[in-house]
Amino acid sequence: MARKTRRDEQAQQTRAHILDTALRLFSERGYRGTSTRRIAREAGVSEGLIFHHFARKRDLLAGIGEARGVLAKQIFALLDTAREVPAQVVVPAIGSRFVEMVSADDVQSRLFRVMLAESHTDPELRGLFLETSGQVVVAIARYLDARVAAGELRADLPTTAAAQNLLGSMLWYFLTTAVEDPKARRAAVTTYSQQVVDVWLHGALAAHPAGGASTR
Repeated sequence: MARKTRRDEQAQQTRAHILDTALRLFSERGYRGTSTRRIAREAGVSEGLIFHHFARKRDLLAGIGEARGVLAKQIFALLDTAREVPAQVVVPAIGSRFVEMVSADDVQSRLFRVMLAESHTDPELRGLFLETSGQVVVAIARYLDARVAAGELRADLPTTAAAQNLLGSMLWYFLTTAVEDPKARRAAVTTYSQQVVDVWLHGALAAHPAGGASTR
């Protein structure tokens, strides 16, 4: 592997600085309300340098997602080595990642809300959101396929629809709930997540050998 030069390190630092600035401005002003010119001014760089690192404005959002532990990235990491881990462990863990994302009073959580809200009116954002959420659904569905094959989940479980249902139930909270107090928000989203996971598992688990429903 080639050793990084000082120039490479400086370029990497500049890229990270641009992403940090874009993250802050997107979370404060919204995606549509933040121009690349504004990002350049706030970051203390030229607009041309931004486009040297990021071909399009939406690539800034993609870069933020790759560089930080946003919900999609965390789910990918969780599922990467989880095919042999029971869904009764993994699905609640997905819920826990969701709780942390919603409960955190930081720029990443605010940015996620902005993206969800603006994706309905901004075709560029909508495309990025659909692309990312589609990748998450595929990853969850593949994991569920493995758990169906293991006999833990129903043999007739429609895994893609089940993945969409689980993810959609979590995202619905972002769209319909606004609890300002951090402690109250964490309590509310924890309860909601547990209820979603419980309902989801109740419908997805294979029947117990004795004839009753499997329990956690």
